[in-house]
Amino acid sequence: PKDVWQELHEQGRIDHHPVFPGRAGPAARRIEGDDDVLDVIALMRIAVVNNFFPPRVGGSSHLSESLAHEYAMAGHEVLVITAAFGDAPAEERSQRGYRVVRLPAWGMPKLGLSIDFDITFASRPSNLWRVRRLLDEFAPDVVHQHGQFLDLSWITGRWARRRGVPVLL
Repeated sequence: PKDVWQELHEQGRIDHHPVFPGRAGPAARRIEGDDDVLDVIALMRIAVVNNFFPPRVGGSSHLSESLAHEYAMAGHEVLVITAAFGDAPAEERSQRGYRVVRLPAWGMPKLGLSIDFDITFASRPSNLWRVRRLLDEFAPDVVHQHGQFLDLSWITGRWARRRGVPVLL
């Protein structure tokens, strides 16, 4: 999408980036007539980040899946980064049109207390490098995070801040 933006910008066919004005990235074409309405480019690369993602059950998990699906259906390129869960594959291309990468994770110990939560964390040195590599290769236009207290949000937030990529939490 960034190459398309640059090409159309050089041709004078682009006004601005539709979401981040002044920023190189996908952009809206000038609409000069009714025929041009069908020729609008507004595609982005979106990284959806959540420690919880199906087949794990839960509201946050299903919200992330729904957003990834809707982004993909709108034509955006979507990468989901999440923590491993059960027998779910480490990597897959969803039938709904997005890529899912599940990172090796560890769970909180069960202590038999009222605070026992089924939470997994993906913080380990190998995952730090892997997340950086995944995001550098994917080159998202925005990182959409879920779970401000979870490690994948912190890891991807740090990556985004260093590269000037907007974050939606």
